[in-house]
Amino acid sequence: INHFTFDDKIVYEINNDNYLITFYKEDNVTKYCIRGNVKDIIEFCSDETDVILEKYDKLKALGYKVMGVAYGSVKNKKKYSEKDIKNAYFLGLVGFINPLKENCYDIIKQPKNEDIKVIINSCEDINTSEIFGKELNVISKRNEIACDEDIVHNFNLGERIFDDFTKDIKVFSNVSSENLLHVIDSYKRRKDVVAFISNDVYAIDVLKYSNISITNNNSIIKCSSDLVIDNSLDKVISFIKDGKN
Repeated sequence: INHFTFDDKIVYEINNDNYLITFYKEDNVTKYCIRGNVKDIIEFCSDETDVILEKYDKLKALGYKVMGVAYGSVKNKKKYSEKDIKNAYFLGLVGFINPLKENCYDIIKQPKNEDIKVIINSCEDINTSEIFGKELNVISKRNEIACDEDIVHNFNLGERIFDDFTKDIKVFSNVSSENLLHVIDSYKRRKDVVAFISNDVYAIDVLKYSNISITNNNSIIKCSSDLVIDNSLDKVISFIKDGKN
């Protein structure tokens, strides 16, 4: 659709955290388009959801970020809500590639050369985390990745089992701050020195609890950090080498 023409036709929008519904007029008929999280969108649809979810899972397993698109029509009104959406037609899936930045490879390789163990804290789902973990040569198999469910399960089995579990994990996938604190406790029991790098304000508790907290020039959390860097790990490596000496 030529979006310049389309913008003039929009009459109402519902912007949810997981999807966007746009209502627009065409030939005096009000139509709508829903786009966003696939599992939320199919709740509005009358299609064969098992087939859609099977295709969705295949794309996710290949590391794509996936968006769903659905559409339909409604009666003309001044204001609309989600309740107006019934029996939408699921148009299809859009998969977006999620490539790694070129400097990622050097960033990971550099500390490993200095005998520093590299562990990735990923905000991606477990399939995507596995793909880029292998690309970066950080992991070689799936059981070197942990999500919240894995951490909770092993944590409830006691300290000894939990410590055995964490020592083999090299990528954490979409793990909450609360569970990351359990992981750092486990590292500290092994006498490891933990340097945590993040610019996420939601990770401020984890930054504070680590032995060394590192961020970029984020005004909200840099006051809580030991080291502020400008998108480069050179300072971190230098800092740790000096600390060893």
